[in-house]
Amino acid sequence: MIAGTGPGAGAGGRIPPALRRAAFPGAMAAVLALQVAAVCYFEPPDVVMGPEPALGGDLAIHAYEARCVATAVDRWGRTWAWDPSKLAGYPCGTVYDSDNKGLEAWTYCLRRLGIPFGLAFNTYLILAHLLLPWVVFASARLLRLDRWSALLAAGLG
Repeated sequence: MIAGTGPGAGAGGRIPPALRRAAFPGAMAAVLALQVAAVCYFEPPDVVMGPEPALGGDLAIHAYEARCVATAVDRWGRTWAWDPSKLAGYPCGTVYDSDNKGLEAWTYCLRRLGIPFGLAFNTYLILAHLLLPWVVFASARLLRLDRWSALLAAGLG
């Protein structure tokens, strides 16, 4: 190796220990800042914090299912309801939307606490978007990636 070209080269060939300790938390903060900026760009805070559910993409069906389940629990004490207009009468709250149970339960519970339906629905979306890269980071660490590789995975996530 040529002198002065390896890791820690520059400024006398050594990275100050304080800078080395601050590098990883600084990189995590940068990933977090980029993530928050991206979420705010794609889901503007004025839309997300409003009383109506965000309905872009396929969110309309999820909002419908969450409202249907909330109505079923309030009216009949069941977590499902039959709607002949949806999927040729497939019952809401059953197999077809089994992947939405967390969203439905979150929305129902926050609504019972007095939060408007749309805001309760939207907070789940924001929470999911904000937590996803950190779930990727934790998963990468469980797969024994070093912390810098896990942070790269989180950033890409």
